Amino acid sequence: MKRRIHIDRKMPDKAKISGYQNFDSLLHKHQSITKKPKYNGIKVLTGIILIAVVSFLVFDSIDAEENAIAPPFNHVDLAGELHFIDPNDASEVRLLSGTVISIEPSSIVFEDGSICNENVCIRVKEYLNPLHFFLSGIPMTYDSAGVEYTFESAGMIEMEAWSASKKVFLAEGKLAHVEMKATDSRSFNVYAFDSADNKWEFQSIDEVKVNDKEPMPSLIITEDDEVIGMYSEGFDTIACLEPEESIEVIQETAVVNWKLNAIEKREKLIAIEKERRGLQQKMLKEFKNKTPQPTLQRMQVRSDSMAAAYLVLKGDEREITRSFVASRFGIWNCDNPILGSYPDHLTVVFDHDGHEITPTSHLFLVDLNRNAIFKYYPGQNTISLDLNNDNVAWFVTKDGKLAIASLDSAAQAYNSSHPIEVEVLAKQAGIERLETLFD
Repeated sequence: MKRRIHIDRKMPDKAKISGYQNFDSLLHKHQSITKKPKYNGIKVLTGIILIAVVSFLVFDSIDAEENAIAPPFNHVDLAGELHFIDPNDASEVRLLSGTVISIEPSSIVFEDGSICNENVCIRVKEYLNPLHFFLSGIPMTYDSAGVEYTFESAGMIEMEAWSASKKVFLAEGKLAHVEMKATDSRSFNVYAFDSADNKWEFQSIDEVKVNDKEPMPSLIITEDDEVIGMYSEGFDTIACLEPEESIEVIQETAVVNWKLNAIEKREKLIAIEKERRGLQQKMLKEFKNKTPQPTLQRMQVRSDSMAAAYLVLKGDEREITRSFVASRFGIWNCDNPILGSYPDHLTVVFDHDGHEITPTSHLFLVDLNRNAIFKYYPGQNTISLDLNNDNVAWFVTKDGKLAIASLDSAAQAYNSSHPIEVEVLAKQAGIERLETLFD
């Protein structure tokens, strides 16, 4: 590149200097270069909203993933049992399962810590088998030092309470004593679910007792097909709707005994449960209307009588019980983490009506010899199990149905050319099918 270098150039005269002093032209050029672009207000606002919506959806999906309690179905919930108490008195909440929750007087407070003196409704849900765990969406895993273990449960319970005006809580330092029926005498750890951090917190070890058999109520007394009381063999008293009535008067009006009247035991149990739930709904209506406590108490006695009669009919004498104390309402679980692994590993391929069907949601596996449910994520096709035991696996299909498969020793021969046959059922039919496995 050739460059021309001017040496000893002459100073320009005043006329030339003045010709270059057009600062207005210079300012115009500067403004044209640095001029701010014009914005369309509507487009800008639309863009901001779009970014906000996308951000909300992204973070909402993250929150949904982090929310540990995730039921598989909408509008499918285990019905809770309702109990109505005067919080100024000691109370016992008795459930159809035989579970008893004892609450000390003056133990219930409002959120600000003030004592609740109003009638209180306590709702309790029990999750007692793998189907319950599945439907609840409550996680059944426990993290210890970065290792995730699956729980084997001896029973899980959820408690919440409210007055006619607002939600209420167990006061700090107060305890609810929980006694549950047990099928074995093993001790289990007690965990409380921390809903803020979505994790289980170890609390204590439950206490297991083997109880002597006690005489249980054996006669349900009704009048015009309506339960009014219950006579107990071995006891001198009777629980009845009208305490002032004598046993003789009630016995004269006793015209129905469900033990003799029903054809099938299951039908009897369903009949008692249905009537009791109907009664609890009536009690809930009275509770919301702020009905005086004596009326609610009379209805509660009748509800408790039904619960006791249900246990008699079921043949549940609660010979073994496990108990623990809860320091707050919420979800509590008697569990032991399952240590070690199962001996068999199986890569599963499912088939329905000659077509391969791949789980697009979690695959759930249950060993029917253990009260536990294992969860596998989509894409995890290799599962661990004991093929000497009876196992059942299921998953929710894209269209909201349940695909159910039985896995046993024959499953060892299954592979991609000989897949596992699944039964695909509508949601409710699938739930009922699984119920038969865990009754």
